[in-house]
Amino acid sequence: MRDHHESERQIQAILDQFPNYSVSVSDEEIKQITAETLVVLGDRDNSISLDCISNLRKNLPKSYLWILPDSQHNAHEGKNKNEFVRISRLFLSGEMGELK
Repeated sequence: MRDHHESERQIQAILDQFPNYSVSVSDEEIKQITAETLVVLGDRDNSISLDCISNLRKNLPKSYLWILPDSQHNAHEGKNKNEFVRISRLFLSGEMGELK
């Protein structure tokens, strides 16, 4: 966040808006999602556990999981941006099978 905001005070003001932020979606609700889904995760993301992502992937019938090494929550930015754009284009064009 420090790369995108001017001060610690600004960052703290953003974080203070979400003191008890929590999302709870059941496995049954996840299974009802029929759209193809690309799940992107940095392997050092502290906001979402690998167990949670594994469960999400297991319950999304049409999903792809892409875990970026040495990356945090903003895995799609910085050093990974070009690869993120490439993979996203493959996904959106329906060509993800070409990665296999």
